[in-house]
Amino acid sequence: MKKFSDYFSGVNWINHFFAFVGTCAGVLMAFFLADYQENRNNRIRLEKAMTQVCQEIEQNKGILENHSEFIRLQVMAMDKIKPLLQEDTSIIATEQQIQQITDSFPEFFTPEIKTPINDTLFNWRGDMNVNFNLPGLSEIAWENAQALDVLHLVDFESSYQLFSLYRFQEYLKSEAHTNMETIRNLMRDTMEEKDMFKIIFTDYRKSIELLGALEKSTLIFYENVLKKLKEEY
Repeated sequence: MKKFSDYFSGVNWINHFFAFVGTCAGVLMAFFLADYQENRNNRIRLEKAMTQVCQEIEQNKGILENHSEFIRLQVMAMDKIKPLLQEDTSIIATEQQIQQITDSFPEFFTPEIKTPINDTLFNWRGDMNVNFNLPGLSEIAWENAQALDVLHLVDFESSYQLFSLYRFQEYLKSEAHTNMETIRNLMRDTMEEKDMFKIIFTDYRKSIELLGALEKSTLIFYENVLKKLKEEY
C-alpha cells in the first residue's frame, strides 16, 4: 500500500511554485491595469469637465464685464441729465448739451421733440431707455460637471470655490431679476410724470448701483477661480 507522500513524489514543486506565482502576479497585474485605466478615464473626464467650466466662466466674465460697463454708463448718463431734467421728465438744454449727451450715452436718451424756449435753450422730449437688460449667465458646464460625477476628484479648495462661485452667481441673477421686476412694477403703476422722475433717478439708480457692486464682486470671484483652475487643469 502506497504512503500518502508517495502520491506527490513525482511532482515538480518548483514548476508549480512558479506557476502559482505567475498566476498571482497576473491577477494582481490585471487589477492594477484595471485600476490604472479607471483612474486614467476619470482624469480625462475631469480635465474635460474642468476645461468646459473654465470656458463657461470666461464667457460669463466677458458678459458681466460688458454689463458692468453698461451700468456704469447709465449712472453717468443720469448724473449728466439730472440737472437738466424737469419734473415732467422733459429736458431743458442747449443743442450742444443734448449733442454731448447723445454722443456719450446714445442708448439712454433719444430726443424726439424740440421746443424753443429762447435763442439757445430748448425743451426736449424723447425716449429715455431704462431697460436693465439682465445678463444671461450660463451654468450649463457646471451642471454637466456635476452630472459626470467627477467633482469628488477635485481638491477641496477648488471644489469649494466652484460651488461658492456658482451659488453667488445664482444670487446675483436672482437679485437682478427681483430688483428690476420691482422697478418695472413701479413704472407700470405710476401715472404722474413727476413720480416717474423719482423712480428713474432714485429707485432705479439705487438698484443698478447695488447690482453694479455685486457684479464687480462676481468679476473678482471669476478671476480668482479661473487662476486657481488654470494652475491645475
